[in-house]
Amino acid sequence: MSRSATVASIEDAGLKYTKRIRFSLNFDKNASKAG
Repeated sequence: MSRSATVASIEDAGLKYTKRIRFSLNFDKNASKAG
């Protein structure tokens, strides 16, 4: 595996992680509004 491929996979994992955090934060906001 090349170095650039490793970096790309790490960045991809980071993007998925941040998307999941944003989604859960938005979900918490919507839940508090509804509740």
